[in-house]
Amino acid sequence: MEIRLLTAQQAYEKVARQRAFKGTRVITIGVQKGGVGKTTLTQNLGISLASMDRKVLLVDLDPQGSLTIGLGMDESPEFDDEKTMKEVLMGDVTLPEVLLEVKSNLLLAPSIITLARVEEWITPRRRTLHKMLRDYLELFDYVLIDTPPGLGGFVYNSLAASNEVLIPWIQSDPYVTRAIPEFLISILEVQEDFPNAAKLNGVISTKAVPLRKDVPATKAARINTMDMEMTFGEDIFLKTAIPENTTLNEGVFMGKSIIDYDPKSPAAQAYFQLAREIISQETTS
Repeated sequence: MEIRLLTAQQAYEKVARQRAFKGTRVITIGVQKGGVGKTTLTQNLGISLASMDRKVLLVDLDPQGSLTIGLGMDESPEFDDEKTMKEVLMGDVTLPEVLLEVKSNLLLAPSIITLARVEEWITPRRRTLHKMLRDYLELFDYVLIDTPPGLGGFVYNSLAASNEVLIPWIQSDPYVTRAIPEFLISILEVQEDFPNAAKLNGVISTKAVPLRKDVPATKAARINTMDMEMTFGEDIFLKTAIPENTTLNEGVFMGKSIIDYDPKSPAAQAYFQLAREIISQETTS
């Protein structure tokens, strides 16, 4: 059957899934719907993993540069707006030349709006990011890639460079649920060309009210959760859900992650729990 004609269930059945990983884990964090918490998830999961003695690289592959800005690295004295992911992808500089130290065990490959100029060029070249990363992967335990909304060249490059995928999902937003099947089809297309790439790890509820396994607080959340579980089954979700928390947005205004701004908050604690869940998937066999 033509991939584009697959139903949501068929796409989920066909896409390669995995929850046991070894070696450097390159993780695409994405879905084509905007406003679902991709950047927040990338940032806080990365900080949490780094705090647990994992060496982490964050890659800002969104021309909005939200990850770079959210970490406050656009204000860093070391930041050079001519040494960003745009220049890396164009082959003008190497990856190590652009890296900024966020904190111990945590580096960032930054982006700014000029990255948008590269997308048309990079779209047919789906392994460009993979080639830029491959010589440096052994330096890291985790590479987390923050992707833009949509299904353009940056997203396909991220999927082709990754060995796993995490999809953020909002419990009360049915539009995210409707976007997931198309994203699964995009993953499946990449896997047909690169069989070892982009194994689906799972979906993470990023604004749970309250946590997913409890009774949701609104009718919309109940219906949306039911739709997800009826379509894909409960196993599509990771165990950890990130609760809605006002201090998440407060931290953004302060240029800080929720972990740095309010480490005792339920959301910060949930990110630490998510990091432990992710780490539990590591295998040496």
